[in-house]
Amino acid sequence: ALADALGLLELDQTLYGAQKQAMAQNFRPVTQRIDATMAPLGDGPYQRPPGISVWSTAEIGDLDGDTRSSDYSGDGKVALLGIDYRYRNLLVGVAAGKSEMYLDGRSGGNTDLGGEMIAPYAAIALLNDRLVLDATLLFQDLDGSARRDYLVEGIDLDGERWGARGAA
Repeated sequence: ALADALGLLELDQTLYGAQKQAMAQNFRPVTQRIDATMAPLGDGPYQRPPGISVWSTAEIGDLDGDTRSSDYSGDGKVALLGIDYRYRNLLVGVAAGKSEMYLDGRSGGNTDLGGEMIAPYAAIALLNDRLVLDATLLFQDLDGSARRDYLVEGIDLDGERWGARGAA
C-alpha cells in the first residue's frame, strides 16, 4: 500500500491499462477487414469473388486512462500488411506489421513500447450470410523503455504479448 501511495506501482498500473487499449487498437484493422470482406453482397450467399487479396492499413489513435495513483495519455500506432484467401463462405488470412505506443504519466515520466506483430485470422459465413463467425490470434514481440522522475535510470522493457478475439 505504501508503494502504491508513493506512486511506485504507477508503471505497472499504467502499462496494464494502456496494454488493454493498445491490444484493442491492434485487433481493429483485422476485424474491419473481416467485416468488409464477409459482408453479404446482393440477395444470395457466396457472391463474394473467390481468390487471394492483399491489403494494408495504418492507424493512429489516442490512449488515455486513469489509475489509482496516476493518469496517462499518449498515442498508439499500428501498420499492417495482410493477405487473405476467400472461397465461397470461408475467409482465411494473416496480417503482419508493427505496433507502437507512447505514454506520458501524470506522476512524471514516459513509456515507449512497441514491436513486430503477426495476426492469423479466419471467418465463416453461415445461414445465407446472416451469421458470420470469426476468430483472430495475435502475437507481438515487445521492446521499449520506461522513464520515471523517481528513477536514476530508465527501465528497459522486453517481452511478448498474446491475444485472441472471436465474434459472431
